[in-house]
Amino acid sequence: MSKLPPISAPMERRWREFRYQYLPFLAFGLCVLGTIALWEEFAVPRRAHSATPTQASMPTLAPPQGSVATVSPVTFNTALITNPPPALSD
Repeated sequence: MSKLPPISAPMERRWREFRYQYLPFLAFGLCVLGTIALWEEFAVPRRAHSATPTQASMPTLAPPQGSVATVSPVTFNTALITNPPPALSD
């Protein structure tokens, strides 16, 4: 008996098999990657980096032009503040 060449499956059937076997895993993987990307972008807090930790910027409005905002540096005193505990009395 002679061997006959295999009959190829129609494209519609190959597409259906792909949809049932591989597409759910592909969609799940893309959802996981999208969730990770959104989590990194919006849920994880960002650290604020500044040149000196004792200085910050404070936006203020310029007096002559009420709509123009300028930024002036603000410095903080880093001295340790100690408050004695209040005396407990009956």
